[in-house]
Amino acid sequence: MSVEIEDSQRAQRPASLSSGTAGSERQRARARLSSSGGGRPSGAPFRDECTETTAVCEGGAGVGRVWHLGEVVDERYRLLELLGEGGFGAVYRAEDQERGEIVALKVLAQSRLERSARRFRHSAELLCLLRHPAVVAGLGFGRSQGSDYLVMEDLPESYDLRALLEVRGLLPWHAAVQLTSELVSGLQYLHERGVIHRDVKLKNALLTQRGVVLIDFDLAKAIYAESWAEEDSGPIDLRSPALRLALEASESTQLGLTGTPLYMCPERLEGGAATPASDLYAAGLVLYKLLTGQLPHQGSLPQDLRELLAARRQAPPSLREDHGLDVPQALDALLARALSPLRAERYALAGELLDDLGAVLMGGGSPPTPAPPQQDRTLLA
Repeated sequence: MSVEIEDSQRAQRPASLSSGTAGSERQRARARLSSSGGGRPSGAPFRDECTETTAVCEGGAGVGRVWHLGEVVDERYRLLELLGEGGFGAVYRAEDQERGEIVALKVLAQSRLERSARRFRHSAELLCLLRHPAVVAGLGFGRSQGSDYLVMEDLPESYDLRALLEVRGLLPWHAAVQLTSELVSGLQYLHERGVIHRDVKLKNALLTQRGVVLIDFDLAKAIYAESWAEEDSGPIDLRSPALRLALEASESTQLGLTGTPLYMCPERLEGGAATPASDLYAAGLVLYKLLTGQLPHQGSLPQDLRELLAARRQAPPSLREDHGLDVPQALDALLARALSPLRAERYALAGELLDDLGAVLMGGGSPPTPAPPQQDRTLLA
């Protein structure tokens, strides 16, 4: 049994974003990633989907249905390649035999509890309603032989920003700002439609031929979805022995948190609800890490949530004064606001942050003259 979006909706493929100052950077990075062995084919950034820190692991016994390459899911999707697997299940590149298209197919592990399955179905339905160049397109969802699945667009020659940073190293400030602008444009689209991503981080942002694309909507929710309210609230035991592991794990509701603690604002670490503003805080952390290679006040992984929360309650170190980076003062000021320990001082609206990022790009300095525009928008150097 499957649910597919209407043909008219499928036809609304996300259009390309403008290349801005980062186009030539993507060309160089793409070549470097490929030559270093770091290149990954379409959809491959899903490969590490469960390796960082998402709070959602509920356990469960048994491994459930095991799908093999060559098998056909729901009498339609022939599995071609395993792109990634973890506690959540697996992601495959597959052939849609009805349409003759290559897609990405995410299959939920049968060992997941029913609560996780409901969340998966909710996020799948939500994703299939969204269409924006900076948001991965959901094409349909269903259930086959006891396994819930989600069909998504294939993203050839894409890399997550974490892989980019590992291979390329620190980005030029104008390139990092351009990428973050593209990410925030996707968040603006989501927030205007009442959707919170709840897990914005380097690994969930792909650099593709059309620009940055947000992926992994497993934790996304409609802002007014009251049935999920309990997941985002309540006191957190900062001394829990599970905390150290959960900072690096991929899922763990044992903490009472939903998302990745390393990318959370102070109030979320204290058990507060996710909001559009908490997505924007995470976007600020993404920009900070693209520029410095680390998160604020993080020389190494925090020992527990107490240490992480203490760091989040401090103003972020200055790019210019503390890191010695030659960046526009306006960019330093933007990050000081985006990552302020005081909620009232931070960006509440994506459009406001997007405007300030644009202003930095337009007048914040003199980036090198870009190379002639390229046809594709792949990876940034």
